[in-house]
Amino acid sequence: VTDEAGNRPPTDEYEIITQQMQMVGRPNPLAQFLDGRTIAVGEKVELPAAVASQVFNLGDKFGKVSRFTLTLKQVQTESGVKCAVFQANVEAFANAATQMRLEVDGPLVVDVATCRAQKINLVGPIGMCETRGSYSTAYQVIGTGKLQMSIASTYRDAKR
Repeated sequence: VTDEAGNRPPTDEYEIITQQMQMVGRPNPLAQFLDGRTIAVGEKVELPAAVASQVFNLGDKFGKVSRFTLTLKQVQTESGVKCAVFQANVEAFANAATQMRLEVDGPLVVDVATCRAQKINLVGPIGMCETRGSYSTAYQVIGTGKLQMSIASTYRDAKR
């Protein structure tokens, strides 16, 4: 893993990238879960914990996905591709040295033929709490805010 100039990125960035790169070349867990399923408009599907964990790949350091549900809202065509539009709801938490809780939701658009995610836009509250200092001078750092995450993917055949 290197930057555009061929240099290794800072250690904290390198660790995040390395963790995310573990998914490269592996089967898509969301596609495997949805493959072959028939889901009606309005139907709510809860992903198993193992699948939810693989989809978000937070890693032990950042927390665990406790709930991931998809509700099919509609089927539409985007750029000539038949897509399923789900309302996604995700809850995650961490109970390590830093405690964290988040609940985000928003649309997830999936290609019906391949079950690959085309785009997702999740928004919601996040809160974190960490105890610092020693026993006699311990204090807590509490942070709250709003998390907004958007990803769009474009798939095409490789050119040689």
